[in-house]
Amino acid sequence: RVIGTFPNGTVSATYSDSGGTILGVITTPESGGKGTIPPVQYTKTFYSASGSNFSEIYNNWESGSVKQGNYGYGNRKGAWFFGTSILDTIGTGKSIKAMRVYITRTSRGGVSGTVRHSIRGHGYATQPGGNPSLSNEMEAAYLSWGQSAWINIPSTWWANFANGTYKGFGLYTEGSNYSICSTSLTLEITYQ
Repeated sequence: RVIGTFPNGTVSATYSDSGGTILGVITTPESGGKGTIPPVQYTKTFYSASGSNFSEIYNNWESGSVKQGNYGYGNRKGAWFFGTSILDTIGTGKSIKAMRVYITRTSRGGVSGTVRHSIRGHGYATQPGGNPSLSNEMEAAYLSWGQSAWINIPSTWWANFANGTYKGFGLYTEGSNYSICSTSLTLEITYQ
């Protein structure tokens, strides 16, 4: 009679007889493949070391706030700096799995209602001497006076931070979307 099976093995038949011998098929269960341990993921939080804005009409930097747009005195380019590259902080050879930033609009400047904030990347660890070069828009956030928001950075931009091309974030839009943001920006990166 059949009494059991082994996974991926052979059926074992057992016979009983008084005074005789017991014959059957000796089976060896399959050992199976070894499991793999998924890579450990880390999440680090970084805080901007400084933030300021550049006046395209006056060709100078103004500290104390990160601005975008034009409120009658020319377009402003805002930028947050971390003092080092993200690459230096998380180490080389890392694969980024998620990135997001947390920005805060101040309770002054421009219209009090909702303004579209255009988040960009830049390659400066600290404030450069002249007009900063910013990337195309990565993502946008709609904020009124005093509001804050987490903004997810799309995966198409992660490699630029992992390889050191981008070291910080900027804020820029032309025209009427004038806004003043805090110099404090929080960056959260998940990587392995």
